Amino acid sequence: LMDQNRKTIANLQRKLRNSGSKNKKLEETIATLTNQLAQKDSELAALNAKLAALNLQVTQLQTSVDSLSNLSSNQSK
Repeated sequence: LMDQNRKTIANLQRKLRNSGSKNKKLEETIATLTNQLAQKDSELAALNAKLAALNLQVTQLQTSVDSLSNLSSNQSK
């Protein structure tokens, strides 16, 4: 979806340049959309980093649970 939005914005920019006329409102809209897309990219990168950290934490917790289960199992024998 983000790539599709980038392509749409690039297409609008190309059309604006090729039109030969100045359309201030369209230029402002394109700038706003470009800024919003950059912000969403930043948010997505932050969320992906948080997800990776949480996945690591889950893996560590699972390892701890496995170790405790093995220890408990060995002690009950």
